[in-house]
Amino acid sequence: MNSSQSVVYRVAQYNQALEELKANQRLFSPKSYEVLYSAIREQLNHVSNEVNHLDNSDEVRLVTVMFIDVIDSTEIANKLGNDDWRMVIGEAHQMLADEIIKWDGEVGQYLGDGLLSFFGASRSLNNDALRAVACALEIQKKTHAFSKAIIERYAKHEEISAFGLRIGISTGRGVVAVLGNNEKAETLVVGTLTNLAARLQSICPPG
Repeated sequence: MNSSQSVVYRVAQYNQALEELKANQRLFSPKSYEVLYSAIREQLNHVSNEVNHLDNSDEVRLVTVMFIDVIDSTEIANKLGNDDWRMVIGEAHQMLADEIIKWDGEVGQYLGDGLLSFFGASRSLNNDALRAVACALEIQKKTHAFSKAIIERYAKHEEISAFGLRIGISTGRGVVAVLGNNEKAETLVVGTLTNLAARLQSICPPG
């Protein structure tokens, strides 16, 4: 395993740890959860920063990252129940993936209730950032209609929140790698640009 692959592998491990922690948040006190989350995120940032010290190679590219997350997903899931929520999030993932592919992007990872996608990771079309922004705007339009359909479908849940998304986008230099095999392969882009997209997503207003 070369240095680039090692960095990508460690990033994948930390991302998985964050997802498992998020999925089991109810098992921890708010303070303990915050401490654990911050510790793992700090390690993830440290490993991602190692990209800046890697030698230039075909794996290091200029990529646009788009990070998408569903707002209030835990609250919606609790009101719908596991079976209905799995159906809703499955439909949402399909809608998002279809739109990303339409704009010549690719889904890198499904992250619980959201996803990470890339433009220019496999090949650049010289307008990757513009296509990512156009894609995000179109996704928000379709999400508005999707939310209305979900609320109507589950009208018996009178207090269900609207289905909304936050989207963060950043462009920068990162190491591109594919983990897994043909049956289950994930594209990862390691670098500060991925962390920036995630942070932008977390602070932007819904919609």
